[in-house]
Amino acid sequence: LPPPAPLLPMPGQMTGKMKLEKALAPEVDSEAALSLAAASQAPLFMTVPKEAAKQWAERGYDSLEPPALRPNRPASRLHFAAAAGSSIGAGKLLLNWIVPPLVFSLVSVLLTFRTHFTQPSRAFILSFLVAAVPLLPAISSARRSAARGNDASWHHLTIALIAAAFLVAFVVSELNYWQYMWSYFSIEAMKSYSSVDPATSGQRLMDAGKVHFMSGTRVATDFGMSFTGWDVYCVAPITTAAGLPSQNPRLSSYDLWAVGVNCCDSAEANFHCGDFSSRTARSGLRQIGEEQRKNFRLAVQQAEAAYNIRADHPVFFHWVEDADYEESLFFDSGFQNWVMMNAMHFALNSVALMAFILMGHSPAKAHILEN
Repeated sequence: LPPPAPLLPMPGQMTGKMKLEKALAPEVDSEAALSLAAASQAPLFMTVPKEAAKQWAERGYDSLEPPALRPNRPASRLHFAAAAGSSIGAGKLLLNWIVPPLVFSLVSVLLTFRTHFTQPSRAFILSFLVAAVPLLPAISSARRSAARGNDASWHHLTIALIAAAFLVAFVVSELNYWQYMWSYFSIEAMKSYSSVDPATSGQRLMDAGKVHFMSGTRVATDFGMSFTGWDVYCVAPITTAAGLPSQNPRLSSYDLWAVGVNCCDSAEANFHCGDFSSRTARSGLRQIGEEQRKNFRLAVQQAEAAYNIRADHPVFFHWVEDADYEESLFFDSGFQNWVMMNAMHFALNSVALMAFILMGHSPAKAHILEN
């Protein structure tokens, strides 16, 4: 049996594969060429005069299927087959303008605030899910578009912006959390004590986050000592007049210490940390960094040896006038950083989107072979 006759288009019907500009190349036998293209169902590449190609480029056509072959549509509203998937639409703009900043904001919330402190594992898992929900469909859409031979540049842009939003949010949120928010939540989770006698054993204040001392409490700067590593770790006992060097007998154990970093001279016994010179300062904000605490303990051991005093259970505080205010500064600084980095990411994401539109996105070029 002879092979079935090829399906030809009805008179006046055009297909996406029949790409020819009759109006600009009248000398070409277009009727025969169109019939051949329709029968073979294959793209048609034709040689047209250089002048015709120049006119085509000047008119801004972005396909080999110009308006002349599609009289039912105005040229200004056409999306041609050669530019499939690469046209600029409101949906694509909104998707790339809103979703990446939203991912950044949600991830930064999870990794900056209380969830990270109370449930760190859940915070990390939820952060990855926040990024995966829009990212996986974007990857799938890019693969489908590429498989169909369409331009997948918008899908690739979406993938890049979401991935960048997640990675940047992860890094800056971790830095912000450990620099400020961890200190705030750690102190907030501990107890607050009032009217504390400096002679109190440190064992009774192991869970103290903020301490307000009794009237007459001061820092014995004459008992100041330091331990020098990369930085200078400074310590001085918190005491009353009964525990000053001029008094005898002294306290049985100096367990409460004011501390600071690089605020004393390593060669001399002095202490210039915190609000040491304030007559109204009688509060302590707990020092909570484990790495620094090791060096403060070494400084206390040196003070014990130098001044012949005892510190059985040393507990370290930053000497301040208002412990509540100093605690709030940690949260305020972390929150301000969170607002600033979200605003900066939104701005940078918008700039990247505009750069893609202005430089990376251009109409599909007509496949014209010039003479």
